[in-house]
Amino acid sequence: MEILKNITSKEPESGWNLLIKLLPDDRTVVSPTYKTRWRIFDLNTNLNYTYREVFDTYNFILNLLFDLFDNDETKFSMLIKKSTSLPYEEDRLKVYNCAEKNVQSVVQKEYKPWNTIRGILHRHRSHPEAKWVLPENELKRLENLYHQLEPNSVIEKYKWLFDSYWPDYPEGNIKTGPDRLHNKKSSNERAKAAYKWIKELGLNETIALRKVIKNAGLLGEALADVINKEEDIITICKCLNGDNEDVKFVRAFIRRKSYKESFEWVKNLVNTLQTNGFNAKAISNLLVSVFSTRELWNFVETLPKELQDAYWLNEHIGYNIQSTEDAIYMISKLNNYHRYFSAIDVCQRAIQDLPTDLLMETLWKAVTEEANEPVHFDNYKLGIFFDTLYQRDDLDISFMKKIEWYYIFYFDSYSERRPKYLEDELAANPKFFIEVIKWIYFPNDRDKYYEDKQGIPKEKIMIIARQSKMLLESWYKIPGMREDGSIDGVRLKNWIVEARRLAEESDRLEVADMEIGSLLSRFPEGDEKLSPEEIFRVIEEINSENLNNNYSIGLSGKLRSIIREPSDGGTIERERADYFGKLADKYRNKYPIVSGIFSDLEQDYLARAKQMDDQAQLEGLEF
Repeated sequence: MEILKNITSKEPESGWNLLIKLLPDDRTVVSPTYKTRWRIFDLNTNLNYTYREVFDTYNFILNLLFDLFDNDETKFSMLIKKSTSLPYEEDRLKVYNCAEKNVQSVVQKEYKPWNTIRGILHRHRSHPEAKWVLPENELKRLENLYHQLEPNSVIEKYKWLFDSYWPDYPEGNIKTGPDRLHNKKSSNERAKAAYKWIKELGLNETIALRKVIKNAGLLGEALADVINKEEDIITICKCLNGDNEDVKFVRAFIRRKSYKESFEWVKNLVNTLQTNGFNAKAISNLLVSVFSTRELWNFVETLPKELQDAYWLNEHIGYNIQSTEDAIYMISKLNNYHRYFSAIDVCQRAIQDLPTDLLMETLWKAVTEEANEPVHFDNYKLGIFFDTLYQRDDLDISFMKKIEWYYIFYFDSYSERRPKYLEDELAANPKFFIEVIKWIYFPNDRDKYYEDKQGIPKEKIMIIARQSKMLLESWYKIPGMREDGSIDGVRLKNWIVEARRLAEESDRLEVADMEIGSLLSRFPEGDEKLSPEEIFRVIEEINSENLNNNYSIGLSGKLRSIIREPSDGGTIERERADYFGKLADKYRNKYPIVSGIFSDLEQDYLARAKQMDDQAQLEGLEF
């Protein structure tokens, strides 16, 4: 306690923050951790504390805080907020007494105490049955403070209504009906506030508040409820050429107004703005504020081309799809305006009913043509695309292979999906496999690599090489693999023999063996119905050092990132060692080379297990 006294006397600001953090917080979430064991063997560190000691500590901290209080609104707000978490009524009452004594002296600039108390009142009165709720007599005292802190400024008095869709009312909000009733109440309160602002500040000053409040869109909606004169609407529409916040404000106004009026009102407003010299950008911002329907699109078709272009290129355009025909219309329009990523978003909403050629065309254009919008690939949406296309019977497989190639970044080693048709091509065609290899790896004569690719820009070579490497890393379908996952040994051997012959011709046998070894290691483990013996037989017959080494590395790499307790040691590694040890014993006579690979893996995992055991023993000394 004396240390706290010294800190607060020498460093009041830091002391205040420290004391506030020492008070309880009913919203704090903690996770249990290992308790540190101090190497002070002659001192008892397992101390217990009574409730009386806890009470006295809080009391001591509060007294220090009262002494440090200097009428700052932030500190006043922090103290009031913390008081609700104090477990003892006596401590809370002390805070209320201090607040009531100093409330008139608090200098409010941002009105933090007023807003904080309103939030407390709202939370506790909205959940009257909860065990943590403060008694009403205490809430009354807080409410009295709330009224004393109420600002005189008409702006500050109502600004909080526009901070959130769900404002904190001091009387609380006990929901007895659907959310729309609460929304209606908030809309009415905001409309009243907007009306008072216009009456006391004027329309221009009220519009300027969009820069002050947190949610400019809510002010736009409120103004739509109280403004009807054409000249006032035109004044608001001047924000259509502003920054993002201005556009958000005026779009909310137009959306709300068009909902209250009719589409005819929108058409008349467009004509009015054209007459008043508003540019294409402003009018497009108006149009994208309206609920997107076929009626709107038909109206846009009647406008000058400059306005049509501005509408379809507007980043805020809405995607309200009522039918498959609507989706096809919008996707075609977006593709025509080179907005392929927006088109992908629309496709995803009605993908099951869209024609296959339109889906493939959209995917293709997104990666082969320059877009009129920021490039953005969403893996979730791409997953839906490929899952849908792979189920289609009318798929152009040749075209689909090209699409898979350009989207190979999506089929990385961490993805659940595989490039189905490129996998099929690799597994069936060793020549294609070698062509891919030739993009990634140099032959022994490095100059020959670039001679074979003469005329191709170096940057493009690097891109294709990167794509080729990603394709091989995403390849899991082993040549000769049947639909049930079993292996046709003859087809596998023939494929490997031909691939190695072509690789030797291109001076890349070593790297081809490495990639084949990595592929063979991806055969699934743990399924008793699937026998890997056809793979073992090929490894025995070929007996390539590079193939064997990469097969071993691939098997070892299957144990990726894992979660373990500090005290677990090498349990996981011993389990893997046991697994490979049993395989080594099982195939020792039939496949001695493969058995040797398994034996080496067993010893490797046992060594790793010892390392993890030693690490766990060292860490155990620290806990």
